[in-house]
Amino acid sequence: MNNYYQKNIEAIKSNSNAFPLSVFSNLEKSTILNNVELIETKDKKLSAKITYENKSFNLHSAYNPLGESEKLAEGILKDGEVNMIFLFGIGAGYLHRAIRNINHDINIAIIEPDYDMFLTIINIFPLDKIFQDTHTIFFIGENQMGDIETFIAMSATKKIKLVTNRAYSILFYDAVLMYNQKIFDTVDKKAININTMGKFEKLWAYNISGNVDSITFHYGVNKFFDMFKGKPAIVVSAGPSLEKNIEKIKSMKEYAVIIAVDTALKPLQYHNIKPHFIISVDPQKKNSKYFRDVDTSESILIVESSIDREVIENHKSALYFNESIFPLAQLFMKYLGDRGEIIIGGSVSTGAFDFAIKLGCYPIIMVGLDLSFPDYQTHIKGSYHEEDFFTQINRLDTYDSRIYKILIQGNLQKENNIYGQTVYIDSRFQMYRDWYIKHIASHENIKVYNATEGGINLDGMENITFDEIAQKMTEKIDFSILDFSYEGSCITNEEKIKTGNYLKIELEKMDEGMKDILPTIEKCIEISQNLVDDVKRHRNVDKIIATLNKLDEKIFNFTSLSPFISLTMQKTIKLVTEGYDLTDDDDKSLDKDMKKAMNSFILYTEMKKSVEFNRYIINRSISVLRKI
Repeated sequence: MNNYYQKNIEAIKSNSNAFPLSVFSNLEKSTILNNVELIETKDKKLSAKITYENKSFNLHSAYNPLGESEKLAEGILKDGEVNMIFLFGIGAGYLHRAIRNINHDINIAIIEPDYDMFLTIINIFPLDKIFQDTHTIFFIGENQMGDIETFIAMSATKKIKLVTNRAYSILFYDAVLMYNQKIFDTVDKKAININTMGKFEKLWAYNISGNVDSITFHYGVNKFFDMFKGKPAIVVSAGPSLEKNIEKIKSMKEYAVIIAVDTALKPLQYHNIKPHFIISVDPQKKNSKYFRDVDTSESILIVESSIDREVIENHKSALYFNESIFPLAQLFMKYLGDRGEIIIGGSVSTGAFDFAIKLGCYPIIMVGLDLSFPDYQTHIKGSYHEEDFFTQINRLDTYDSRIYKILIQGNLQKENNIYGQTVYIDSRFQMYRDWYIKHIASHENIKVYNATEGGINLDGMENITFDEIAQKMTEKIDFSILDFSYEGSCITNEEKIKTGNYLKIELEKMDEGMKDILPTIEKCIEISQNLVDDVKRHRNVDKIIATLNKLDEKIFNFTSLSPFISLTMQKTIKLVTEGYDLTDDDDKSLDKDMKKAMNSFILYTEMKKSVEFNRYIINRSISVLRKI
């Protein structure tokens, strides 16, 4: 047997950043596999024959492994958008070398699910050059998904490919399936986060500026924390299965705290059900339509600071705010102190669930939480979503064609519901499911029932019918402790005038700071354009870069303004920090230096836009405060 072990180990030591920290200790505990036999292929290349479950198969082609790998590499890289490749099993390294012959810089991640297998291949194959490759990272052993998720989060992932060695697909079948699904799920979630930032970054700030008076003068959700300790709560989401038990919720109003998501308001009103609490977090304009023609006078509204202004205007009773992650809202909130936080896991239903936990409720009963598309439905009949869907279909854009678009665009996957029937879930539903499972696991002291009577299984929730759980709730709750009045949720008019004046002065100072920083940013834009021109002419750009670095220091001296500026250019910042090019990726004529120069120009241009937009929302906030 050829022994390349020492050379391979030295290569790993020289590039230890590419390997798990525990690589050497795990290798010492591992054993060389006796069912892997080194062989020579027909064209005199090294490969291996593996015996597994009384069958033998080759690690690579028995005739021309290099030629086979070259064709595969060409096929992978034919798609110019691919910028990351996962190889499940390094084998003898033929595919890695073939990819590198075509592209020297593309990120390659190699997954080796078993240390015994890894120890075996580093004993029989010369892999030292691959181990020294600075653009390759290794994930070795079981339970590597956490590190892989971190790697994906910190890397450019415009488009990835996952290629599995033929032998590994037999030896590690379950692991291959698991990594395939979780890697693509992780990339989907990352794309969702970036797209969310791009879609909402300015809308968040715009809405907050319009809500300045409500945010500043209304108390926080922490007023209700532990108020209903040991009392049951029913959390009402708007999934299609809500139709099965919505009529029964009304009879439970005296026996359980009813917490409804805003999307469920219209169906609840149709059944004359008035929840004790309503949770609303979505900043989009369509969110306000859930409240139109709905009587919320006997409900307390809990909102995020970035909610659409019409939601607040349509609600005439008690209004409370969740603690905000947004710097502008935090500035408005500081006069009344901490508002308390309910955790939003990407969906209004997750916020409602966490609010039930913060109330101290026990048990918590979930209804309408399908997290899937049963019979291709998205929401209960009568909800705004469902009505909106049907009002937009026509002869050319039919119900079936719209359903088809959902199936294609949502990257849907089949899943069994609680009855074993096939339903579909998309990337968002997977993300929410993962959130619920983790959140429940971190609160072992609570009991959660899923009375949805449909939808998918959720670890940590016990499936039960609504009738069964309703029979257990026999003790009436004293709801007289709740004040549903608008006045009870905010400070007095005299206090509003005083606090508003303090805030106006602070906002005016911020506007002056923004105004002062603009000329420096405009100078950076001008110099960045010169940088682009000089790179194009292959001139030395060291002096220009040094000048930009000094101007950067001047910009960063405005540290109090940085959080406000960065909020409204989050997508650009995220793309830069994760290694994306801000330029047109399809332009193959741009080399690395030119892309960096153009990225610099785009970054400063976006910074200027952000400052100008921030000045607008600051002055909008001042205008709202002047009306008090």
